[in-house]
Amino acid sequence: MHRFCANCDRETEHEIETYGRSSYELGDRAPTFEEMEKDGYGEDETVTEWVDVYYTPITCKVCGAMSLERSTEFWEGRVKDGKWVWDKDERVTAQIVTAIDEIFPPRMAGVRRMAASHYLPTKVRKIYEEALAAVLNRLPICAVAAIRATVEAICLDKSAKGRDLYHKIEWLGAERVIPDPSVAQRVRDTANWFLHEVEAPTEDELKLALQVLEDVLTSVYITKRRANGLPRKRPRRNPRDKG
Repeated sequence: MHRFCANCDRETEHEIETYGRSSYELGDRAPTFEEMEKDGYGEDETVTEWVDVYYTPITCKVCGAMSLERSTEFWEGRVKDGKWVWDKDERVTAQIVTAIDEIFPPRMAGVRRMAASHYLPTKVRKIYEEALAAVLNRLPICAVAAIRATVEAICLDKSAKGRDLYHKIEWLGAERVIPDPSVAQRVRDTANWFLHEVEAPTEDELKLALQVLEDVLTSVYITKRRANGLPRKRPRRNPRDKG
């Protein structure tokens, strides 16, 4: 079976390790006509009843990463005159439909933790990780709030001056802490709009906002740290050496 692998960042072949059923809830009593009418069903219609929830460990055949998949099975059975319609084997005449609810840990195509996030200051890193977790768990309003808070954390870490976030970002730009303050301002503007309108961004908008935030974090904290690993000077090579 094919599932999206967070480690490979693409769909790969997975194998099932084992099955585990957590619950069973198909009641013996069929819903009454009054109950069906209240739920919008007719007197002789298909009724969906929740049956089983499975937690299945699966392993990516490419990288070996393990995940936990939660799936739910539903009965789609018929009810007539307030009773289940039974077949010859004394079973409810039904079709089983399986739906994949969630895979743990959560994942989203194109979204991964920054490779050099360990370079970030502790407070900035924690808020960035909250933003990342909110994106992966598909909590868009929480995600944009955490993305904006990460920009606030950068300003706090760098002791930026200003009466509000806009002026603090401009101060960081003037002090050359942020190479291009307009990028951070765009993150702030986008987050403010979604929060003030209480409107959830699309998945693509959320992914793009996170990527731009990561660009800002890289320019402030990571690029210089990486550059410091390069040798400052190399000894001049003697032209007489033949090696």
